[in-house]
This record gives sequence, structure tokens and C-alpha cells, in this order.
Amino acid sequence: MLLPLPLIQLETSKGSLDLVLFEDELPNTTACFLSLVEQGFFNGTKLVSRLLLDPGRKRLGPHL
Repeated sequence: MLLPLPLIQLETSKGSLDLVLFEDELPNTTACFLSLVEQGFFNGTKLVSRLLLDPGRKRLGPHL
């Protein structure tokens, strides 16, 4: 039986994002990330990124 993958909801000033964590592929990374989330490590964190996700092309690229 497959268990559901962990889901994190990231709240931003521009809206929210749902992040699916691939625990079966990266169990240690997922466990570490979830532990930090549960401790409130990311609360109030500002995220600045120069990457833009283009869902039409399904790839990441630099935001110019």
C-alpha cells in the first residue's frame, strides 16, 4: 500500500504554494526538512529567488 507523500503549504505575500515532498526518493532530506518545519525554523523567512518556473515548458530557468 502506498502512503501519501508529505505536502507542505508555503504561504507568501503573493499567495500560497503546495510543495510535494518525494519521501520515497529522498527520505533523509525529507525527514530533515519536515523536522525544521515542525520546529518553526522557516517561520518569517523571506524567500528571494531568481528562478522562474515555466509550467508550459516544465523546466526551471533564470528570471531575467
